[in-house]
Amino acid sequence: MGKNYAELHDPNAEYTMRELSAETMGVTAKRGGGRDVEITDVQTTMVDGN
Repeated sequence: MGKNYAELHDPNAEYTMRELSAETMGVTAKRGGGRDVEITDVQTTMVDGN
């Protein structure tokens, strides 16, 4: 029998991108709070591993 990976749970890894970005920018207010942070440019780079 294999493991049921759907039931794995790690509370330390349960960061959302919103929380991680807020922590990185030093902003701790929750959504809807008085944050004066504006993201003007988001760039994603994809790397082909071949």
